[in-house]
This record gives sequence, C-alpha cells and structure tokens, in this order.
Amino acid sequence: MKVLLVASTGGHFQAMQKLRLFWENHNCCWVTFRTPETQEILQDYPVYWAYAPTNRNIPNLWRNFVLAAQVLLKERPQLILSTGAGVAVPFIILGKLLGCQIVFVESFTRVEALSLSARVGKFLQKSYLDELPQFWNVLKEDMSLVATSPPTLDEIKAYDRNDWKRLAIRSGMTGAWRMGATKNLASFEEVIHQDITYIQSWKRGKDLQIILQTLFKIVRNFLGTKTGVDLKKTLPRQVQLLNITLDNLSRTELLHQIDRGFVVTPNVDHLIKLQKDPEFLRIYQLADYRICDSQILLLASKFLRTPIREKISGSDFFPAFCQYHRKHEDIRIFLLGGNPESVEIARQKINQRTGREIIVGVYSPPFGFDESEILSREIVDRITQCNPSVLAVGVGAPKQEKWIFRYKDCLPNVRIFLAIGSTIEFEAGTLQRAPEWMSKAGLEWLYRLWMEPQRLWKRYLIEDIPFFGLIILQKLGFYKTSVPQGSLVDIEPLDGNYIRN
Repeated sequence: MKVLLVASTGGHFQAMQKLRLFWENHNCCWVTFRTPETQEILQDYPVYWAYAPTNRNIPNLWRNFVLAAQVLLKERPQLILSTGAGVAVPFIILGKLLGCQIVFVESFTRVEALSLSARVGKFLQKSYLDELPQFWNVLKEDMSLVATSPPTLDEIKAYDRNDWKRLAIRSGMTGAWRMGATKNLASFEEVIHQDITYIQSWKRGKDLQIILQTLFKIVRNFLGTKTGVDLKKTLPRQVQLLNITLDNLSRTELLHQIDRGFVVTPNVDHLIKLQKDPEFLRIYQLADYRICDSQILLLASKFLRTPIREKISGSDFFPAFCQYHRKHEDIRIFLLGGNPESVEIARQKINQRTGREIIVGVYSPPFGFDESEILSREIVDRITQCNPSVLAVGVGAPKQEKWIFRYKDCLPNVRIFLAIGSTIEFEAGTLQRAPEWMSKAGLEWLYRLWMEPQRLWKRYLIEDIPFFGLIILQKLGFYKTSVPQGSLVDIEPLDGNYIRN
C-alpha cells in the first residue's frame, strides 16, 4: 500500500515517528519541513519539502496547495497519514477530493478544541464535500445516486447466501443508510438488513424523499458544523421522565449489550398508565432495560435538557434484533401475540429474511388468557416445548409486561424477554406503520388514529393529553408521582412449581 506521511516538525514529527510500527512496512513517502533533524532521519525516504512557516502566511499556504496537488497526482497514495499541523491542511482537502483514505492523528492535548487540520477534515466530512468525487462515478453510471450503501471487501468476505441479495443493484452515493445512524456506527447485520429492506420495498417516491433528506442534512451540517469535543454535554446514561428512568442507549449499543434480561419500551400511553397502576410501575422499575419508544418522549427529554440519544421503537428494534442474530444459532425466538394468521405470516417472513428458522414457535393466545392460570400454564408448556432463548410478547400494554413478569421464572431457558406491542402485525403486513416522516415528526399517533379511530380516539385525544402538563410540572420542579412509594406492590414472579388454586 502506498502511504503518504504528512507532518510538521517538532512534536508532530515525533508523533509520526512513534507510529513507525504501522507505516514502516509500507511503501512510504514524506511531506514535512526541511530541518537538520528531518534531513538526517529521512535520508533513506523520498521526501517532499513543504514551505514554512504556515502560520498566517498566505503565500506559503498557496505554495503548499500547489505542492499537495503535485505530490498527490504523482505518488497516487492510497492512504494519507498525518499528525498535523498547518502543512496537513492542503493535503487533507485535496486528498479528500481525490478519493484518498485519510487518517488524521490528533494530539492528545486537543480535547476541548480541535486543531485547524482536524477542524478542516471534520468540516469536509460533515458537509459531505469529501464525497464529491463519487458524483463522477454516478455520471459514469458506475454508481446510483440513491441505492444501497457501498460494501467493503471485509463485508463481502463475510456474506452468506442471503446477503448477496444486497448486490442485486448498484450501490448508491446516498440512501436510507445515510439517513439513520452512520454506516460506521451500525453493525454489519444492521447494514445488510437496511439494504435488503430498501431493495424489497423500493418506490420511486422513496428515492425522491431520500434525495431531499440528504440535501437537508448537507445544508444543516454545512451551517451548523461543530468542532471540538464538549465534555460538558456528554449525554446522561439514564434519563428521568416523570416516575421512571430510561436507559439512554442507541439501538446499536442495545444490540451489542443485551444478552439476557427483560426489555420494555415506554411511550406516552405507558407513562400515563404508570401514573395510576402501581403494579405496572413496579414491573417497570424491575425491568432490565427501559428504552424510549416514542418521538414525543424524545422531544420531551430535550425540553427537560436531558436529551435521549434516539428513539428505539419495539417495531424497529425487533427486526434489527432478528437480523443481528441471524447467524447466532443460540438465539431462538418464540412469538406470542397477534391473531393466528398474522403470527404465522410473521414467522414465515422473518425466517425467510434471516435465512434460518430463527422463529422456532408462535402462538396466538385467546382473549383473557392473562387472567387465567390454566391458560397461562398451557402457554408456558407450549413455549417450553419449543425451547426458545427469546420470548417476544405482543398483546398490548400493560398486559404483555405483567404476563412476562409473572411467568418469566417459569421459563428458565429463556434469556431475553421482549415486550413488542403491535410488532407482530407490522411484521406480517396486516397493520401498516406510519410513514417515516410522520414518525420522525412525532405524528405516528395521528396516523394510527386515522387508521383505527374507534379503538384509539379515547387514548390519544383524552387519556394521553395530561402527559404534556405533567412534563411541564417536571420542568418547573413541581411534579410528584400520583403513585406514592408506599402503595407500590411487591410482585412475586411465579416459579416453575407454583400453581394457584
């Protein structure tokens, strides 16, 4: 690999020397300033001497830009490695535009304020100016404007038979993968799932929407690019909303962390129920993960100045969970909920999408099963016979949370319990989710009200309205839980040998 090493003299040059174990085995050439030290150390390497000084010296800055163009066009490095300072700026800018890989090693002293070189590189990245060369590939029809994310060689080496569907179309300069978490932060399984979902559900109007979102994101980043690391604004690990605390995790962090435990996904309706139901509140307090399932809760957390990192709805998390564990044979899921037709369709679609029988069993429970010990025991036996390691229950709140908590100790082989609401119907396609723009705008409730007015009008237009007043009270410091601590019930889960008379 051809590596171009760019560093000023002094501490920057010494820092590059400490990286010798990385670059000494590659085909290297240098750009630095001419001093007795650099001449002696670099006598065995090809060196391009930059113009100094660079601090507030415009003529030398332009000379170094010309030098950068000459060096990059002549040497054609695959990688530019730099430790700064001023001499690095022209090489970072032109290197980005020419499609070189850039690795900039910032000084460890630059914690709260980045150096000029780092600020330039970060600006180019956040404003997407470094990706302009890809537009030439679009014009040559080597890439699409909107499509799946460009795969890396390491990803292709890890493909199984199902993953090759991702390459059915040319990769794109932008796409759905750019609108969410960045590709570098998403897991391999999430990237594959996102790309295959895009291919299978492609619509022309969706591409137009992605283009507009990309342009908006570019303008927003261009106008609001921030530099440096503000340690004072580190997000809290937990966020207090009314009488519960939420775990402030990203979806990727949750996928990596969860190996066992009980996951609940609070929304506005849950928060209202938690003001009145001591048993439900106690279960929430004892859950292992409490994850934000509502854009309105996310906005409320920002209003309270304790921002939640991202919304992780059960309907988004569950398919990502299945995709993440598609090659993990120890993950076997039982679906409890839906109607007999929808739960079976959901099983077939998920298994087809993951390429294996990750859903090992399904059951649509009869109405009132949660109040019947006999029916519940029969369901426990059904689940046990399938030997799942994950139980996903979608029968509505607070029924699903209460049933899981009461019977989870009767299922010792189940490591992970998920309360997933209407996810089974969404997976089966029998219930349509709100458009993405409505969900991001916090208007998913309006879409669901339009789709199911008779069932949901009272919840959304009457029961949930007090939430906003309670949040204002919390903001002002006047909120008090309507469930006194002394009234919380102690709930004992049933063990495997207990049968109620």
